[in-house]
Amino acid sequence: MPAELSDETRENLADILAYDEMLRKWTDAGDAAIRDWARTKRHEAVKALLPNHIAEYRRGKVGTAKGIGIQANEVFKIASDSRTSREDELARQLLEKAYDEPLFQSQEFKKDFQDADARKVLHGLFRPINSRSSADNSARDNFGAGLGLIAKSNPTDFAAQPGGALGWIQDRMRSQQDVALSDLVNELCRLPTG
Repeated sequence: MPAELSDETRENLADILAYDEMLRKWTDAGDAAIRDWARTKRHEAVKALLPNHIAEYRRGKVGTAKGIGIQANEVFKIASDSRTSREDELARQLLEKAYDEPLFQSQEFKKDFQDADARKVLHGLFRPINSRSSADNSARDNFGAGLGLIAKSNPTDFAAQPGGALGWIQDRMRSQQDVALSDLVNELCRLPTG
């Protein structure tokens, strides 16, 4: 949602509407000079409107179905020539707030999490020390804390952190000893955990 329109933007819009009305009214062949003047002035008004309009969107908020307001200036302050960076930032903020009780902290990831990284994290935690690769250790260090698998103070040892997916599974198993894996997956993929 854009911010409230400024007086300057309202004037630009009024000018555009006035020139549009002039172009509709002055249709006779003898009115070509007036039509050309109105087209030129309308074009100037549109050029003047664009910077004001962009500024209002920057001052506005991005609203979501859950009513989460993300300040547009946080998203648009990224260099204007980097559309993918803006989209990535908007997606990150929306996904962070998409679930009431997220089971991992993606902002603590030191780089983008890929499918292959999941296996490397597990190898970095549970393989014997002499058979771990440097990629396994790196993945463990980059993603272990964010996934709630290690304590930041001791990144080499497995230690399920409270509030993470493993803690949720442990709580679920305490309440019901015999749970099908498919049921756990289904519960983990719904709100509030996502």
